[in-house]
Amino acid sequence: TFTLTLGPDSSDTYLRVADIATSQPALQPYVGRYVSDELDSTWAIVAAEMDANGERTESASVLHLHRPRHTPVALRYLADDTFISATHQPMTFVRDDDGQVNGLIIGGIRVREMRFERLA
Repeated sequence: TFTLTLGPDSSDTYLRVADIATSQPALQPYVGRYVSDELDSTWAIVAAEMDANGERTESASVLHLHRPRHTPVALRYLADDTFISATHQPMTFVRDDDGQVNGLIIGGIRVREMRFERLA
């Protein structure tokens, strides 16, 4: 833990969270195609062999977001089922009652809680 003090009456304490194991099996539950009726668009999440800097890794250990008419974007793990893109767009994967990933919620400056449903 560490405490950040911004002034005499203002401080926040932060706890370290465990890193996710970024191996293929750990990322596999997120891999798939997701559709948004609101955007009339389908996005793909893939496990790739390149990190956010475009450097090749030893295995498919990085998630990438593929959107129509856009360059693929690496996703960085934040916590639990939440990742963030290089454009600082948070993405939280949603699970059903059985613990299976069945959707994706994105947020950002212009978008809040836009839902994508996972395609079978």
